[in-house]
Amino acid sequence: GEPFTLGFVVRQHGVKPVDLNLNEAPVLVTLRHAQSGEQIQFEARKEGRVGHYVVEATLPTAATWELDIQPSRFPTVQVGTIEVRSAASNLINVNRPDRTIQVGAIGMTVLVAIGALLLLRKVEAKRRRWLIGLTGTLLTMAIVFAGWLWSTRQAAAQRYEAEQVAWGEALFQAKGCASCHVHDQAMNHSSSGFGPNLTRYGGQPEYMRQWLANPQAIKPDAKMPDLQLSTAEIDALALFLESHNNDATN
Repeated sequence: GEPFTLGFVVRQHGVKPVDLNLNEAPVLVTLRHAQSGEQIQFEARKEGRVGHYVVEATLPTAATWELDIQPSRFPTVQVGTIEVRSAASNLINVNRPDRTIQVGAIGMTVLVAIGALLLLRKVEAKRRRWLIGLTGTLLTMAIVFAGWLWSTRQAAAQRYEAEQVAWGEALFQAKGCASCHVHDQAMNHSSSGFGPNLTRYGGQPEYMRQWLANPQAIKPDAKMPDLQLSTAEIDALALFLESHNNDATN
């Protein structure tokens, strides 16, 4: 299989990063094949800021694996499942709609039709009927092609949004949100329920993004830690929460 790096942060009560003594007890990462039950275990190492650990893992097959983490002497945490896909599938990269290519293609088709209209004025009368038919065909093709590109772009945009929502759900688990917050679509049986229930989040999207970027900047005594989220991760988490709120209101 292809090697990959798995990184995570260990926080006490889901808030304070913990600097574990790996000489006393290792941080163990266990991956269990969801169907066969085969288990593979790895030891994590410290990397970067306090509380951050990484492990280089190689799995024999592309499949669904259950992920457990035992942070030293602390109890084992059942993180959830991860999808390991083959490198050939290239499903890690999200394919965004390519507007540049699509607009260029429509423009080229319309230019061909316009060129035929200009030529129509210069030819002899007996050939006009043929050119009128050709021009009509080209214009029809341009309209049909534009409609096809529009529907293709719509489908690609919907697919991209669905992938972003799925990524946001995975981040909700992976970043530890589920350890303090309840969400019906991302259940964690070890959740403390300390934070608000986010199943039907009804706040403003922009406020949510600012809060995820830096909770203490908005509320200095906020209990929620700064998760050091990237802009892409914030967008995915926000879209995940917003999508289920929209489902409830529709």
